Amino acid sequence: MINPRRFKAVQVRPVQRSFVLVIVCTVLASPGCGGGQTKRLVPPSLDPAVIAAAVMEKADTDNNGTISPTEMNSVPCLVGLAAGGAAVNRETVQQWLERVRDAKIAITSLAASVTQNGKPLKDITIKIIPEAMMANFIKPAEGKTDINGSSMLSIPGGEFSGVHCGLYKIELTGNGSDGKPLPEKYNSATTLGAAVGGMLPESGIVQIDLK
Repeated sequence: MINPRRFKAVQVRPVQRSFVLVIVCTVLASPGCGGGQTKRLVPPSLDPAVIAAAVMEKADTDNNGTISPTEMNSVPCLVGLAAGGAAVNRETVQQWLERVRDAKIAITSLAASVTQNGKPLKDITIKIIPEAMMANFIKPAEGKTDINGSSMLSIPGGEFSGVHCGLYKIELTGNGSDGKPLPEKYNSATTLGAAVGGMLPESGIVQIDLK
């Protein structure tokens, strides 16, 4: 049996964003199957150096060795790695990825909450899509919000419920509180992102408040 632990959220307020992103993870217990059979989940095989180099190539547009808050617009998940809105460099990204790799988490529970000006949005499809440099290592996941604006995210068609740890874009589709479809900045031209994992508290939740 896989027994998810209780949720505990740590808030991180992104720079130049109209939402609050909360990102933490938990390991799901070692998996087993019924009938006396055991099935092992294998953690994604990450290459931190290669991924970090690709992040820098995409986001460090002025080639000064750091990614500024403005440059993070192209890879919004990096906001979660920036302490107090500071810039990040290759070492920051690579060290975070090394923590994710070394933790050997095969799959983790991740909940999401979507609100608009503090009010829950229901029937919002949430997709977390690996950044291009991680697409060969981890899989996308999704969920749909209930009347409370909440959803558990999971890899479609996966045998176990949960998501991989890594760097993601977030896409939201559905109607806002005004009944109109959410704008492109939340889906096809998303400005939302999440860095899932690497801190290893008890569990995780992504909270998104649209303005």
